[in-house]
Amino acid sequence: MQGWNLRDARRVRRTRQAAVDETARRSVNIFLSYTRREDEVKALQPITDAYCELLFDWGRTRGVDIFYDRSSIPQDKSYSNEELRSILDCNVSRSHLLVSFLSPAYLDSPWCQFEYKTKANQAPRQIHHVYWKPEISSPLFPAIARLVRPSRTRFLLDVVNWERIRNGDRGYWRDTRFDEWIFIEDEQRPYNFSDLTDVYKRGVWAGPTRPVFCAQKSAEILCREHPTLFGGDFVDQAWFKAKL
Repeated sequence: MQGWNLRDARRVRRTRQAAVDETARRSVNIFLSYTRREDEVKALQPITDAYCELLFDWGRTRGVDIFYDRSSIPQDKSYSNEELRSILDCNVSRSHLLVSFLSPAYLDSPWCQFEYKTKANQAPRQIHHVYWKPEISSPLFPAIARLVRPSRTRFLLDVVNWERIRNGDRGYWRDTRFDEWIFIEDEQRPYNFSDLTDVYKRGVWAGPTRPVFCAQKSAEILCREHPTLFGGDFVDQAWFKAKL
């Protein structure tokens, strides 16, 4: 058997790199955006863990990869603000979907605001809002709130556009059969504010089936926004319904 030469080594290296590039090209990247405040992380983790497991299961043959900072960023290293900003910016920018787990603490977090704004500036239709903590409300006196809490108020009212999410599209979030989602577009502002999932009912946690709703909604947005990656429209309603 003849020995390898430099040409063979280069060919193998090119082949391996092509495989890596192909995997990267075909992978579907989802970015989880949530507050790291300790008390909220403890409450939210069962939701995010179940959500990730469902999406990984559904996307097993689709190359789904989820950026979840607890596992995607080495925790045994300290980062400067600039380093962390660069990591987050890179991963939000390459994501096919940003899943925003909305809560009052989320609105106050500079890092959550940064992640959300980065994606909203690039592709606002590729954001899935998950309203998991039913304590968000618009200020009674917006003008005063803009003076007292300017960053939070601008983010809530101007970036997230909370009033329209919670009231303007109230009748169009989802149909009662859970077989299809209804999207109402605004030609003047091409955002899809119907892309919101509640994980509570009447102000309390609605049980373990809610992550299924979240995962299906994310899958539907991915199929809608990236049809070439998924071969067309979303057709897996029965698969998710079986998980309820």
